Amino acid sequence: MDSVVAHECINQIGLVKKRSFSSFFPQMDDQALDLVKKMLVFNPKNRLSVEEALEHPYLHDFHNQQEEI
Repeated sequence: MDSVVAHECINQIGLVKKRSFSSFFPQMDDQALDLVKKMLVFNPKNRLSVEEALEHPYLHDFHNQQEEI
């Protein structure tokens, strides 16, 4: 997709009032919400990398560097 077309598509969406992630996921704890918020950043330059996500406190119990490829 051409960047001009993508820009036009995004502009057609219009402004939407910002809602908190906790309103979408009311049962999630604060650490999980923080991780989701950081992974769902639109700009990939500002988005959490895989390595950063694995180091996030929410994934601490699941992250074992010796077992990962």
